[in-house]
Formats: sequence, C-alpha cells, structure tokens
Amino acid sequence: MSKFLMHATVAALVFSWAGGAAHAMSQRGGEGEDAQPRTPFVSTLTRAEVQAEAHRARAAGEVTHGDHTAAPELQSRAPGLTRAQVVAELREALRLGVIGQGDTLVVPTPQQQALIRMAGERALALQMASR
Repeated sequence: MSKFLMHATVAALVFSWAGGAAHAMSQRGGEGEDAQPRTPFVSTLTRAEVQAEAHRARAAGEVTHGDHTAAPELQSRAPGLTRAQVVAELREALRLGVIGQGDTLVVPTPQQQALIRMAGERALALQMASR
C-alpha cells in the first residue's frame, strides 16, 4: 500500500507542477522583451472594398492555392536542363569534390563551375547527336 501511495504522491506532484507551469506561462501573455503590444485592429476599408480587392487579386492570378507560388518572377521561363545534363554535372561536381556533406559548405571556384557546365554541355551534345 505504501508503494502505491508513494507513486500516487509523485504523480500528483508532477501534475501539480505541470499545471502551475502552464498557468504561469499563460499569465506572461504580454510581458517580456519580444511581446507585441496588444492593439485592436481597425480596418480602414469597407467590406465591399476588401471583396473588390480580393476579386481583382484572383483575376490577376495573385491568390495562391495549395503549394502554388504567388511569385511568378521567381519561376524560370527558360527551358531547364535535361536529365542527362543534370547527371553529367553532378558526376563532374562529385569528381571535383565540390559537393558538401552535412553542414559543410563547399563553394566551387569559377574554373570548377566552368568544368561542371562544360560536362552538362557535352552530355547535351551527345544526346543531340544520338537522335
């Protein structure tokens, strides 16, 4: 019986401490150096103006859906590399030892970048010649 009482006491202390810590954290709310001031938000636009702006943004394609991006300027318009080019460039980068591992950052020299790019160009030339 005393073993049960000891375990029950320990459990009660743990739950009491956890509840007290949670309560203390919730009371901190607006305190601290990184806390934002609590000012109510007041819109300067009417509901109709907000709806009109939302309609305009949807029509312009500025509203994102799912994983689509709203920054078309970041998307490349030029055709990408072929798979053969990517594989050739990767192999050349591995050969040159410019692929970092983990947190290691390896910056290839301009000469190494040129060698990697030329490997991709050779792969593209071979691919075009075989067609």
